[in-house]
Amino acid sequence: MCGICGIVNLKKASFSTPKVLEQMNRLIAHRGRDDEGFALFTAEQAKPFFGDDSASNLNEAHLPFLPKQHISAADGNCEIALAHRRLSILDLSPTGHQPMSTSDQKIWITYNGEIYNYLEIKEELKQKGHSFFSNSDTEVILKAYQEWGTRCVQRFNGMWAFALYDSQKSLLWCSRDRIGVKPFYYCHDDHKFLFASEQKALLHSGLIPKKINAQAAFDYLSFNEIENHPQGILQGIIELAPAHHLLVDTRSGKMTIEKYYTLEVNNSTEKVDPIKSAKYIEQISEHLQASVKLRLRADVEIGSCLSGGLDSSSIVGLMHHLQPNKKIHLFTATSSDKAIDESQWAKKMVDFTNGQWHTTQATSEELLRDLEELTTCQDIPLFSTSTYAQWRVMQQVKEVGIKVVLDGQGGDEIFAGYEPHRYFLNGETNKSWNKAWLKHHGLKKLPTSVLQKMYRAKFADFNIINSDLFQRCAPTTFADFKNIQQFSLNERLAYEYENSSLKSYLKCEDRCSMWFSVESRVPLADDHTLAELLFSIPGAYKIQNNSLKFLLQSAVTGYLPDEVRLRKDKLGYVTPNNQWIYNIKNEVKDYFSADLSEYIDVAALLKNYDHFFDQRHNPENRRLFKFISFAMWKKVNAIQ
Repeated sequence: MCGICGIVNLKKASFSTPKVLEQMNRLIAHRGRDDEGFALFTAEQAKPFFGDDSASNLNEAHLPFLPKQHISAADGNCEIALAHRRLSILDLSPTGHQPMSTSDQKIWITYNGEIYNYLEIKEELKQKGHSFFSNSDTEVILKAYQEWGTRCVQRFNGMWAFALYDSQKSLLWCSRDRIGVKPFYYCHDDHKFLFASEQKALLHSGLIPKKINAQAAFDYLSFNEIENHPQGILQGIIELAPAHHLLVDTRSGKMTIEKYYTLEVNNSTEKVDPIKSAKYIEQISEHLQASVKLRLRADVEIGSCLSGGLDSSSIVGLMHHLQPNKKIHLFTATSSDKAIDESQWAKKMVDFTNGQWHTTQATSEELLRDLEELTTCQDIPLFSTSTYAQWRVMQQVKEVGIKVVLDGQGGDEIFAGYEPHRYFLNGETNKSWNKAWLKHHGLKKLPTSVLQKMYRAKFADFNIINSDLFQRCAPTTFADFKNIQQFSLNERLAYEYENSSLKSYLKCEDRCSMWFSVESRVPLADDHTLAELLFSIPGAYKIQNNSLKFLLQSAVTGYLPDEVRLRKDKLGYVTPNNQWIYNIKNEVKDYFSADLSEYIDVAALLKNYDHFFDQRHNPENRRLFKFISFAMWKKVNAIQ
C-alpha cells in the first residue's frame, strides 16, 4: 500500500520535472513513510534516485536499479519521471523498493495496492521460466506484464493503481482495479501528463490552476454527488474510472482509455427455489472464506475494523475461524448517544472471538479541532461527519501499531443491505411502481422543469445554492438522472457497486486509512470472484423472509453469534451529525465569506444562519454538513 505520482513532459516545458515531482511526492508522504524513490528517463537512459525519506538500509539490497544519487542532483531536462512512497506490507526488505524495474531496466513501475493472489501467479510465471529477485507482488506485476501484456490484470485478485513505463514501446500504461479501491487521478494537455494517488499532489503541483468545476460543485451541493463522473470538482483533474486502463504514447502524447472488465449482471426474475437458495448459500460461504483468507496475506500483523454490524462482524468471525488461536486487534467507534451506539454488538463479537478491543469516541469539540486536517486528508468536500468517526478509528489503528486492517465496505452493495433495495425488488417481482419506489427512484424521471421547482419548494438547502449556478447546472444534473436505467434489484446494486455509493465510501476509507499510513482491505468489495457469483444470482434470493442481506446472514451461520447475525437495527458509522453541527456552527461561521457567492447564496445563509444549522430534533438527511465542508475545503486549499 503506497502513494504514486509521475510526470510526462511532452514538449519539454520550462518547469523543472524533478523539483515538481519531489513536491508531488512530498504531498502524499503519509501514504507510505517506510521508503521513497524516484526514476527519471531521457531518450538515452533510465536513472533512479533516492530521497530524504528513502529507507536507511536501501544500500543492502542487491538491486539492478539501486539509486546512487539524491533527487536534488537530478538533471531537470528529463522527459518522464516516476515517484513512489512505500508502506511496507509484503516483503519488508529493501528489495521491495520502488519505482521497480526489470533486470534490464527496460520496464519500470510505480504501484499502489495489493495483488492478493500474487503467490499463485508467481508460481505460474516461474513455470514459464521467469526468475525473481524479491518476494514482493510488485515484481509479479512486472513479470506478468512481460508474459501476458496488459491482459495480465485479468488474472489479478485485489486492489491496485499503477503506472508502468515500457521504454521499448514508449508507452506509459496506467491501470486501476475493478471497482476503484485504490485511487488514480491525472491531468493531461498538449504539454504534460501528470498522475497521482491523490488530488492534492496535482492541485498543489504548481502546474494547474486551482479552479472549481461548477457542474460538479452543483451536483455536490444539491444531491451530495461527488466523483460520480471522471471530471471531478476540481477543473482539469480527472479520475481514471475503475476497471479502466489509460495508455499514453510518450512520444506523441496521444492518450487512450480502455475498459478492461465488465461485471455481468443477472436481471432475470424468478420465485425463490429453496434448493437453489441453499446451493447459493453454500457457494457464498466458500467464496467468503477464500476472500478473507487471501486478504490475510501480509508480512505484518492484521487487525480489523468492527462496527457491530453484519458486514464487519462477518469478516471478524471469518478471521477468527481461519486463525482460531490468534488474538485479533479490533477497532470500534463508539458514541455517547445510546440511540446510535453499536458498541454492545461489537462487544459481543469481541467476546465471541476473544479479540483485543480498542475503542474511540469522538466529540464535537474534537471534530472542530480536526476538521481542517480532515479536509486536507480527504481532498474533496464531505457530506457527513461520519467520515470523522472513520478517521478517528484509523488514527487509533496507527497508535496501536497495526499496519493493516480489514473492513466491511461492499457488503450492502452486493448483498442488498439498504432499505431502498426492497423497493427495487418490489418493482422486479410485481412491477408495482409504488410510492416508496417513486420516492427513491421514479420521481427523478419527471420533467426537468418540474423537478427543479419541486426540490426548491421542498428542501431549504436548495434555496441556499446560488440561483445562477442552479439555473445553469440543474438541467444537466436532472437529465443525467433520466439516463440511469434501474428496474431490477441487481441493476440497482450494480449501479451502487460499480460507480456510485460504494466508490464514494471506498474513497473516504482510502484517505482516512492512508492519512495514518494504514492499509485497509475490503474482502466483500474487491474480490471479483465473489462479486461475480453474487451478481449471477437473481435478485429475489437476496431479500427473503423480509430480511435484507439474507444470503450473507445465511452464509456466515456459525461464524458469529446469532443475535449479531440476525439483528435488524442497521446503523453503520453513524454520528450525532445534527447535534455536532449545532455545536460548532458559531466557530465555523467565518468560513462563509463573500468569495463563496458564486456557489452559495451567502447573504441568505447568514440571514437565517442559526435556524438553518439547528436541526437537532430532525433526522439526519445529509443536507447540512456539506455547506460547512465546501466552505472549509475551498478556503483550506486556496481554491479560486
